[in-house]
Amino acid sequence: MVVVSLAQISLTVAGYRDLAKRSADEVEGSKLAWGVAMLANWVGPIAYFAKGRKGLGLND
Repeated sequence: MVVVSLAQISLTVAGYRDLAKRSADEVEGSKLAWGVAMLANWVGPIAYFAKGRKGLGLND
């Protein structure tokens, strides 16, 4: 159980750090909305990493 909790906390911290370093143009949607969404256990940070960041393709 401790490992799962640490993984969730680590994922959330990584999401907030990434969100903080990106400009608003590099985020799909509102930075505030993504910040609030990342409070939702696993779903928020995973959604942010999957859909919230722009320009992560190989041809960018």
